[in-house]
Amino acid sequence: MLLKSRLTGEICFVRNYGHLPPVPCFAGQLNQVFMNILTNSIEMLLNQAIRQELADEFGSEPGLQQLSVVPPQITITTQVRSLSADSGSSSSSRWISICIANNGSGLSPERQQQILESFSVEKRAAKETSLAVSYQIVTAKHGGKFQVRSPITPSGGTEFEILLPLV
Repeated sequence: MLLKSRLTGEICFVRNYGHLPPVPCFAGQLNQVFMNILTNSIEMLLNQAIRQELADEFGSEPGLQQLSVVPPQITITTQVRSLSADSGSSSSSRWISICIANNGSGLSPERQQQILESFSVEKRAAKETSLAVSYQIVTAKHGGKFQVRSPITPSGGTEFEILLPLV
């Protein structure tokens, strides 16, 4: 609801919600995490759409022509997953997985490294970013995992996965 004003109807949302058991959590803080990730994805897709419009109007920018064929899309997927406790153990534990992915151009290796570095305590103290705060909420407050993958396909895309342990 809060992000509706940012959407122009150009971005398609795909919801793949799996059946999830109740998860003990701080719902308000997790809502902040989801808002941060969705805002990041929406801004990236809108910026990409503006670059595409300018390229169409003033001449093609290399690599943007192929993007105009695929409409901007954000996919939200939830499911229960089993993950190995650690590489030396055969036991596994159950986790709730919330994936928020977009089909944008993806993150450059440099940008992805900047995001991962912002998760460190030293960098977080120097500059709080919405994704660094999200990382802290998921890992420190909920004992979960916060993963960033990009590109997720050869043509791009970025995926943020939040993993919360089932107790």
